[in-house]
Amino acid sequence: MARLARPFAAPPLRFKAVLADDDQLLGGHTKRSMMNPRRDDRGFTLVELMVVVLVIAILIAIAIPTFLGARERSQDRAAQTLLRNGMTAVQVMLNDNDRVVPARAVILAELPGIEPSINWVDHVDDAQESATAVSIDDEPTFVTAATASSSGACFYVRMYVDGTDDRHRDMGSPCTAHAGESTAVPSGW
Repeated sequence: MARLARPFAAPPLRFKAVLADDDQLLGGHTKRSMMNPRRDDRGFTLVELMVVVLVIAILIAIAIPTFLGARERSQDRAAQTLLRNGMTAVQVMLNDNDRVVPARAVILAELPGIEPSINWVDHVDDAQESATAVSIDDEPTFVTAATASSSGACFYVRMYVDGTDDRHRDMGSPCTAHAGESTAVPSGW
């Protein structure tokens, strides 16, 4: 019986290792080539390093102003929140006094009992900046409160006996409710 030839059959592979003196195959490199690396294997070029430094500098230039702006906005929001809480206490005090504004001494005596987390003072100075200090002043028809932000801004709220209020932001010094009264107080922060 005759044997049929297998179509597409590959001949058997035969390996022959040919090694030079000290050379041994190590992942495509010889021992000699690993001990003496080529010029391409030495590291990064100066141009590549400068491109990396430039990219990092651009990212920092974008990030720092954004961070500083966010920090200032958060300091201002903290001062505004403090002042809103203070004016809520003033509203409670006005309701307790039948919408009559008492004298400043009475206001400063009553408000710590209504809102003890706020340091009610007659004047917010630099030592109390960004602390829980609210300056208070009185008039027959309104109460003005002021507080300072760590960003240097001073925020004022003038609450009228009818329950309406005006808000004012100022970058000037000093940050007292007395200064807020002399200023024309536009609405909004």
